[in-house]
Amino acid sequence: MTDHTYRPPTEDELDSLQAAFNEYYSVSAETFSIQEFPVVIVEDYAKGDDSYTGRLGIIVEGGANPTTYGFDADDEAFLLSDSLQEAE
Repeated sequence: MTDHTYRPPTEDELDSLQAAFNEYYSVSAETFSIQEFPVVIVEDYAKGDDSYTGRLGIIVEGGANPTTYGFDADDEAFLLSDSLQEAE
């Protein structure tokens, strides 16, 4: 197993994660804050099939439902995984 460095998000990362979170979860003009949720950044992540490498932003909201976000070349967050929606 590879060791990964993790840390709290910077303000810019938190803002980007907030925008991506609302893009995914908001069905109207209503927005939701992620300030109350645990958020962690994982550095140097590489998925086994090489479909994504880089930083991850993980938000654990509402109990045990983590959503995982990647960051693009412009440091904008985008959804990678919603574990509840992917359950088999």
